[in-house]
Amino acid sequence: MRLFKFIVKSILRLNVCAIILAGFFVLSREEFRKKLFSRNKKMVLVFSPNRWKEDISVIKDDGRLEFCEFSEDIVYLVNSLYYGDVYCSEGNNYFRCDEDSFLQGRSRHVNYLATFLWALKLFMPFGAIVTCSFRYVQEVPWALASEKKRIPFVAWHKEFTVLDHRYLRRRALEAKRMRLKFYGSHLLCVNNFGKDLLIRASIAKPEQIEVVGLVRADILHEKRRREQLSMKKKDALILFSFGHLTGPFPSHPFRHYYFSATNDFGFVSLFRKVHALFAQVSEEFPDIEFLIKPKNIEPGWISEIENEILAETGKKLDSYPNCRITDAGAHDLIGRSLGNVVLNSTTVIESRMANCNTIMPLFEEAANVHSDMLYFQDDIDIFSVADSEEEFCNLLRKSAEGQVFSQGTEERLLEFLLKQIGNADGASANRLVDGLLVAIDG
Repeated sequence: MRLFKFIVKSILRLNVCAIILAGFFVLSREEFRKKLFSRNKKMVLVFSPNRWKEDISVIKDDGRLEFCEFSEDIVYLVNSLYYGDVYCSEGNNYFRCDEDSFLQGRSRHVNYLATFLWALKLFMPFGAIVTCSFRYVQEVPWALASEKKRIPFVAWHKEFTVLDHRYLRRRALEAKRMRLKFYGSHLLCVNNFGKDLLIRASIAKPEQIEVVGLVRADILHEKRRREQLSMKKKDALILFSFGHLTGPFPSHPFRHYYFSATNDFGFVSLFRKVHALFAQVSEEFPDIEFLIKPKNIEPGWISEIENEILAETGKKLDSYPNCRITDAGAHDLIGRSLGNVVLNSTTVIESRMANCNTIMPLFEEAANVHSDMLYFQDDIDIFSVADSEEEFCNLLRKSAEGQVFSQGTEERLLEFLLKQIGNADGASANRLVDGLLVAIDG
């Protein structure tokens, strides 16, 4: 009788489509049909699975929970089928908009999703929803709807790995200005810097936040243990390409996102010199591959690299036979690397975790006008620093010859990993699953 009354009320509120839609998704998709009428309350819906594939594979291996991936396509489709007006003049509308018409439309949208989740749970009971960021705007109404139906909505925010104490205040003020807010139940993060920022910016309550570490780093810890015993051949040097504006730079006109629109701000000369020198040194070692890995594999970034190498050396990139651009994964590249050139990115951490020669080019703008735009300044002792063009080339040559650099003690490395990625033990997946179980068990 209660179910009948609810269905009648939903029809009257025009939310019956949400119930039908939930049934349609369960019956039409094989991965959902397998869960049909399951009694497993330890099942978790995984949002945005394509954004954190490596991490998901690690938490699945834990074995204590069952996971069902709920792709971005489904989230977008279910959102798009809502016919209410939720448009707002503000870009980040769920965070900043106070317009009455928007708030009313948002309320109807959330009610629609709450009905969808209620029906979905009838067909395939699940205990919680988990995603990899609290900021994905398309998921914000789902967090609100989940809270409405008392379904735990857990965000493991995978960012903040390069954050340090010098930028906390500025980042917190930016977040407050944008009115960023977490609308779910539990917010897990990578490190204590991230937790501090989330609290300072009033994004979530302190009791909602827990540090679990960078989950995919569990894989790197396991690889470290294995490779210490292996004799795997190293046959490449890797340049993890950076842009003019890679780092904590203030807002500036840009092209291709990471490059100064006017070529007069950021690591402009450093970018040119590093890429050109990398190509030139490759000629000295024809049996070693010199691979350039852009952060984003897209035509704009690739053309930036090619144009600067041509301008600086007078030769096209493809005229260097063993130097080329690659789209291979970072972990695969690091696994075969004799040395990595890195700057202001998580690959700095990943390279050092793998006990590779980790070369930081700190000359040109990085040595003067933009020396304050560098991450990891408090831990420079555990990397190989090139403070000039000559030293940069020297470190590349030594790496190509197979020399292994002394880069601090194991104790210093683990201290660094705990600080930056909250994971010095390879057990972040275990902590994340613990957090999900706490959320499910209430």
